[in-house]
Amino acid sequence: MPIDQCGSTAMLLGLQRDIRFRAERSMHQRRFLLHSAFFAALGAFACLPTASAQEARRNVTDSAGRSVELPGRVARVLAAGPPASILLYTLAPEKVIGWVRTPSPAEKPFLAQSVRDLPEYGRLTGRGNTANLEAVLKFKPDLIIDVGSIGPTYVSLADNVQEQTKTPYLLLDGRLSKTPDIYRLLGEWLGVKEHAEALAKYADETLNGLRARIGSVPAAERPKVYYGRGTNGLETGLSGSINVEVLEHVFQKSPAEAYRIMMHVHQNGRGLAGVYAWEIAETKVQTVTSMAREAGYPLRAALEEE
Repeated sequence: MPIDQCGSTAMLLGLQRDIRFRAERSMHQRRFLLHSAFFAALGAFACLPTASAQEARRNVTDSAGRSVELPGRVARVLAAGPPASILLYTLAPEKVIGWVRTPSPAEKPFLAQSVRDLPEYGRLTGRGNTANLEAVLKFKPDLIIDVGSIGPTYVSLADNVQEQTKTPYLLLDGRLSKTPDIYRLLGEWLGVKEHAEALAKYADETLNGLRARIGSVPAAERPKVYYGRGTNGLETGLSGSINVEVLEHVFQKSPAEAYRIMMHVHQNGRGLAGVYAWEIAETKVQTVTSMAREAGYPLRAALEEE
């Protein structure tokens, strides 16, 4: 049966409209499904912990057994005292944000150009602490570290500062024998493990070499040394303290002998550190003075002819 041309045209137009409608509806459906899938994925992704959030939950245990939460990336570190400043500078100078004490003109040539003129914030712990928490907060540290005693007094200080500043505070064992371990621990926490391992190996080699040399000298031939603290030399560091540790380690002094020397100083007002050739004694006085100034202790050493 012949198809009417007008009717055929009308049927074709209707078919085309129907095809377009169905095609457009299918396209809208695909777009809607794609959009729905996209936003569903975003929602699911938002519910997952991000990498930075996971890193921010990193917990470490310091030398005092305290559990401390560290940020994923530690870029700004504040040292609470001189020993911590030395440790941090040798390990990660790029993370140093200031000094406990402004380096002297004589000291600056030995420091990297990038840290020589960093500002002073004062001492947060130990003798002669000069920093206050407001000053600490102005430096915006990611982390505070202290190297030295890990006894109850310093644990309490660390907890209080951490609570008030909301800044993680790590206590690190400052004993000489622990130096390699502390380098490795802090190197891992600061993300500088390779450099930390090199420093730890150097410390290990130095300590082992020192023990070997000490062992080669008979005990009776080792010089007798008393470490007197304070401007008048009447303050005696207790056996096992950080200040006396070097002397005990090098000269093998027993607690009983240290007590005997201490009583002599108390009764006579002064103490003898040792008898040496003039040049050696002069060097030791300079070394003691420099170390005391760096550590912030009012220790005085002097030369006398016999």
